[in-house]
Amino acid sequence: MPAAIDSTYILDCVLAVWREEGYARATTRKIATVAGISEITLFRRFGDKSALFRAALELEAERFSVEAIQYEGDVRSDLVRIVEAYAALLDRSAAIILDFALEAPRNPDLAPLRTAPLAAIGKVAMVIARYQAEGVLRPGPPPTLLLTLLSPLIMTALLRRAQPGIASDIHSSDRVDAFLKGWAEPGSR
Repeated sequence: MPAAIDSTYILDCVLAVWREEGYARATTRKIATVAGISEITLFRRFGDKSALFRAALELEAERFSVEAIQYEGDVRSDLVRIVEAYAALLDRSAAIILDFALEAPRNPDLAPLRTAPLAAIGKVAMVIARYQAEGVLRPGPPPTLLLTLLSPLIMTALLRRAQPGIASDIHSSDRVDAFLKGWAEPGSR
């Protein structure tokens, strides 16, 4: 009887091949080889390539969600946790995020994959919305506030990808403090 196949390990192999090859060149054959299994096993477990990659993105989104999405009632520490989790996500998956952003508009196979990252971002936006409802953060669309908070991290990751060796001097607490200066309701901190 064959040993049990760990789905998380397989999905981590999908992410590793995606990082190295990009979606278009990340074949199920390459993934199966890296995972040490047959292509048939991939298809039996996950279905087609799109479903396999959607499962991998859902795993990555879940990791981000577990790290980031916890309302604890302290806006600064909650936002620092979100920034740190997003920075960790970018450290391990900037190549995937960039490839996805570039490929998704022209590759219909990627359309179903949009749900996982959007769901994770939506959950984080709900944390921001809760602080807005409490009067801690100023009104505005929560996704816009989230982009304002995370954009420097995204830009740094893109620059590092284009020019390896660029160091980031953005610290999570400094980023959050700068954000709160512009978005905290006066007297709420």
